[in-house]
Amino acid sequence: PAGTSGVLDFGFPYTYYHPLTGTMVGPGAGITQPFLKFLPIGGMSMQGVGGLAMAPAGVLGSLHHGAFVGFFGNRFDGIANTLGGVAYVDFATGTYYDFLPNTQAGVSHPVSMFATNDALYIADLGNIFGANAGTIYRVGVTTTVPEPSTFVLLAFGATMVFGVRRTRSRRRQSA
Repeated sequence: PAGTSGVLDFGFPYTYYHPLTGTMVGPGAGITQPFLKFLPIGGMSMQGVGGLAMAPAGVLGSLHHGAFVGFFGNRFDGIANTLGGVAYVDFATGTYYDFLPNTQAGVSHPVSMFATNDALYIADLGNIFGANAGTIYRVGVTTTVPEPSTFVLLAFGATMVFGVRRTRSRRRQSA
């Protein structure tokens, strides 16, 4: 039986955390506590985790110490979508935040994710009641933008190189 012999008891279906308030519903004795309870962020009801992918190492800036979690949405798109979206969970702090909001146009059911070394792929089922609907997003860092001082050094270097070439070509022409 659950809760005995080292088997974890998560309480379902009699004990769970209310998805809007975070309060425990049902008897809590002997229930294994969750690592994290998802509560709404900015109107996004975070119910029905459908996908999880560890963050790709070495990309997405500081977003490599946790996981991306996709939630099952409803059949609406954009502002009318009160469910769904993707959250980023930081394992070090136990905090989470909106990564791909449910209210963004085109987001419906982003429940399948896959991470490679350099990208995160998110499959959104789209309007599951429509035919041939769906999207795959690729999230990753493809280029780096140099700081402004790098542009100054590049401009100075280019000026020096072209100035030396111009001087050499003038010397050759006069000889």
